[in-house]
Amino acid sequence: MSNNAGDVKNSVEVSNYDLFSNLWLIIGIAGSIGILVVLVILFVKWSNSEITKEFDKRVSKMLSTSLASKLNTSESDIIALLTRTGSSELIPKMKTLVDSVNVTASRSAGGKPLEVTATLKYKDGTSSSARSIFSFDDLPEKVREDLIRSEGNIVKCSWSLPS
Repeated sequence: MSNNAGDVKNSVEVSNYDLFSNLWLIIGIAGSIGILVVLVILFVKWSNSEITKEFDKRVSKMLSTSLASKLNTSESDIIALLTRTGSSELIPKMKTLVDSVNVTASRSAGGKPLEVTATLKYKDGTSSSARSIFSFDDLPEKVREDLIRSEGNIVKCSWSLPS
């Protein structure tokens, strides 16, 4: 009879042990999922940041010909200035010449291709525009969201000259 009581006690200990080991397994799985979620979020943020940088470079290149002509400097100097990687010496002169910059994205009836237009308005009343074709995935996340929501299919892109 004492054997039966001992068997019951051992089976209770085994089931408690199984419950404890399953708890660690659940914690491990939850922790792994949490780490994966954080990594995905970080990758998406990094990816969006890279897309925005590339978009800014392309818009800067679109504007560089006109600005270089007005400021009597090279296009590479203007691109470096606009992408904030070059000297800021030209900023005061640029501010005296440029009234505003307007960047828009629009899509055709079929949705592709997407056209980005960058327009510089100068204080002397003249303006200059440049257009380029972009794929949807090459646009910053905010622009993509606005294009999806827009009924007019034209959205203003957030873009500014350095200050």
